[in-house]
Amino acid sequence: MLLQGYPRLEYLVVDGGSTDGTAEILRRYDRWLSRWVSEPDEGPVAGVNKGLRWASGDAYGLVPSDDVLLPGALFAIARRQVIEPHKIIAAQVINAHDDTGEERLFVHADLNLARLVTEWPRGNLYHGVGLWYPLSLHRSLGYYDERFYHGADLEFLCRTIDAAGLTYLDAPVLRFRVHAGSQTHGDLSPEVAASQVLEASTVSRLYWDRLPPAAALAARRAVTRHLWLRGLTELSQGNRVGLGLLLTAARLRPAGLPGHMVGSAARAVGRWIDRR
Repeated sequence: MLLQGYPRLEYLVVDGGSTDGTAEILRRYDRWLSRWVSEPDEGPVAGVNKGLRWASGDAYGLVPSDDVLLPGALFAIARRQVIEPHKIIAAQVINAHDDTGEERLFVHADLNLARLVTEWPRGNLYHGVGLWYPLSLHRSLGYYDERFYHGADLEFLCRTIDAAGLTYLDAPVLRFRVHAGSQTHGDLSPEVAASQVLEASTVSRLYWDRLPPAAALAARRAVTRHLWLRGLTELSQGNRVGLGLLLTAARLRPAGLPGHMVGSAARAVGRWIDRR
C-alpha cells in the first residue's frame, strides 16, 4: 500500500483488538497512517463503518490483510474516479491460489440489480475487493448494514448500484490470495457455509420489490431452488443445517412447492432422522 506512491492517500486501519501483534506493527508504521485503532468492536462490518466515518477522501476500497494492491493501482482508480466521480468502479482482480500457484483473472461484466439478487448462488458474480465506491454514497444512502456478517457487501452493492451506476476498469488492481483459511474462498464448515447462503437469500429478498414482476419471480425461483438443493445436500451429508435451509425455501413458496421437491425433502429428512 505504502509503495503505491500515491500523493493523496488516506490510509485508515481499524483492528478489532487483535492479540497477535497487530497493534505493535501498526505502531511501527504510525507515521505513514492517517489514523488507526486497535480496540474491541462489534465485528468486521462495524469496524469498516467506523473507518468510513473517519474518511474524508473521494473514493475508497477495502483491502484485506492477505491481499496486495498491484503497482499503479491507486493512480488507475483515481484517473477513472476523476472522469466518473459518482460511479462505482468495478476493477479486475487477480486470484492467486496458494495450493496450485495458479493465478486467474477475474473480470466484472454486466452487473445489475436483477443479476445480483438472482444469480448470486452461482458465485463469481462480483469481487468485493475490486469494487471502489464514491465516499459520498454513504452520506446519501447510509453505511454497511451491521445486521449482516457475510452479506453486508452484497446488500450495500444492491442498495447503491442503481443510484450510482457502474464503470468498468479494464485492468487488475489487486492480487487476492485464495487459501484454505479464507472466509470467502476457503474451506468453510457447514454452519458457516449455510449462514452465508441464508444471509445472501435474505439480502436478495430485500430487493425483489425493486424489480419488474417477471424478474422478481425469476429471482424468487432461483433463490428457492438454491436453498432447496443446498438443504438436501447438507442433510444427505448428515448436517443439521440442511433443515434450516429447507425451511427457508419452503417459506419462500407459501403457495406450495412442486411435488417432487416436497418428496425429495421428506425422504432426506427421514434419512437424517434415521441416522440420529
